[in-house]
Amino acid sequence: MSARIHLLPNSRCTIGENPLWDAEEDRLYWIDVAAGNIFCGTPDGREVRLWRFPWGTISSLALRASGGAIVTAANGIHLLDLDTGEIDTLFQVDSKPGVGFNDAKVDRQGRLVTGLVDGTQLQTAPGSSTLVEAAGLYRVDHDLEVRPLAEGFIASNGPSFSPDGTILYWNDSWALRTYAFDYDPETGVASNRRQFADFIDPTQPVQPMPDGSTVDEEGFLWTAALYAGEIRRYAPDGTLDRRISLPLMKPLGVAFGGPEMEVLYVTTMGDAGFPGDPLQTGVLDGSILALSGLGVRGIPERRFAG
Repeated sequence: MSARIHLLPNSRCTIGENPLWDAEEDRLYWIDVAAGNIFCGTPDGREVRLWRFPWGTISSLALRASGGAIVTAANGIHLLDLDTGEIDTLFQVDSKPGVGFNDAKVDRQGRLVTGLVDGTQLQTAPGSSTLVEAAGLYRVDHDLEVRPLAEGFIASNGPSFSPDGTILYWNDSWALRTYAFDYDPETGVASNRRQFADFIDPTQPVQPMPDGSTVDEEGFLWTAALYAGEIRRYAPDGTLDRRISLPLMKPLGVAFGGPEMEVLYVTTMGDAGFPGDPLQTGVLDGSILALSGLGVRGIPERRFAG
């Protein structure tokens, strides 16, 4: 089944990330990491509102059930009042310079999970045997306490949950792999880490990387394949089910949305590249794409309950 691809107007970002459909408002949220901007718009990308994160760059965003947002930026996790811009810092990781938080997602019970990127290793070729998987993953519980979740990543990305919330998927972009954990919905404990998908492809001139991900109602994982110019859909057993080619090479984030949860929104990288970025910027890079006609629906994301 072929997808119909539409370009959302006025959506160009330097590093477009964290697409998030909020079913309560019927609005799409996304961020520009480099500019520290938070956007919100209608399903067709109009009536766009803009908030600016007061401290500069921002790496992830989730809405709170009580109002406002919970965000990650640099080495911290923060509560953000979208009306006043007031920031309440929950946690700052004690780490070496160049290590900071990246992507995040709310689990089916309303907890937030997020993880670190070890930026000191991003000058080493992706997938290299010399990389050290030292970055950790964290969970923010309803009581606003931040607790360790797992270890052993280089560039944390794309956390996603199975429909019943018992499987946690997590990408390590620089290791070029997707992992799955058993996840206890009652306690938020992740265990039994195993490899789910492998993006290593020596036949490609530019190595594809797994970036943002989401899960559809059938339990299939959708992942943005950065530098491959495509979205990949994986079955629950890790089998590659579908590949959708895009009119650009640098997709970063994916999220289902729209009134019927039938549109897959794709955020992309614009003028700024990652270290050693091998590809020049194209005319569409940095825009948001809306993919329809996929024949599947997504699952509405919960707001953070803390």
